[in-house]
Amino acid sequence: MSRVKSYLAEKGYNTNDDKELLRFTADVKVNLQATQEEIAEALGITARTLRNKITKDRAYYNACIEAFSSTDVQEQTELSEDEMSTFVTNMIRLGTNPKSAKDMQLFIEFFEISKQDVKSILEVKKSSFRRWYKDASLDYMDRREIATVLESMSDVLYMGNKETQGSTQNFIDMDIEDDLTKLQLMYSGLLFMSLFNQVEHPALPYLGQLTRLEQVKQGKDKKVNKQSIRELANIPTPKLTSEEMTSVLKSELGLSDSEIDDILNAPKKQSKVALPDKEQVKAESNQYKEKLDVFLTAREEIETMIKGDK
Repeated sequence: MSRVKSYLAEKGYNTNDDKELLRFTADVKVNLQATQEEIAEALGITARTLRNKITKDRAYYNACIEAFSSTDVQEQTELSEDEMSTFVTNMIRLGTNPKSAKDMQLFIEFFEISKQDVKSILEVKKSSFRRWYKDASLDYMDRREIATVLESMSDVLYMGNKETQGSTQNFIDMDIEDDLTKLQLMYSGLLFMSLFNQVEHPALPYLGQLTRLEQVKQGKDKKVNKQSIRELANIPTPKLTSEEMTSVLKSELGLSDSEIDDILNAPKKQSKVALPDKEQVKAESNQYKEKLDVFLTAREEIETMIKGDK
């Protein structure tokens, strides 16, 4: 009897269950350094069949590999930070993209998720402004512009994602005497009143532009999270391949291959600097145009590049 078959008999894995089979495979791969051919032979299947089973449930298999790799007590008794991080990442991937009820059960047990936790999330979805705003039909608002301004304020607005986890405390610590804070509060107040009255105040876009401009001038602007803006504005994520971009440029703008190549590889133009009242805001916005512009589709970026060359 081969060492792998002996190990299988000793451990008592039920290899009729695909989860158990993958767990056994990970076990002997880590602890016996067995090859896939040896494992397949012990299981009475082909190496190709084994590879297919691994591919079909890769997240679970990787989690098992991490578990066995991290619990080799002969080599180590304490997991490194990187190992723990990798293991947890695999567990999250397994739970958020489950292939079976067993995956979900493993995820629930690992993170000790209770019914109350689930109810709390559902309550947040029903009661928080960000969840309401994402789902609401607001045809009287420029949702894209509003989402861009709100995302730029995510250092003090919790967006429900990992990147903004400290934003709620930052909001509590805000200095309301600060010039930028005053603009953010003015914008938020005007937005609230626009929503309350079901009509967008005409000064809202101007105030949003002024707020973002002040962020840039104070060096407090940050890299824009386009996905966050799309979600907040209810804009689907664009899926435009390079071939499709080329097709758009050819069919809609009539450009040749060489012209398209020149445009896509052209260096960015410097924005012109102009000065001064509502006009001053417009002028300074042009000065910081590259930092203030947010393109959510490939087409917008291409069209802007073309306009900039003219």
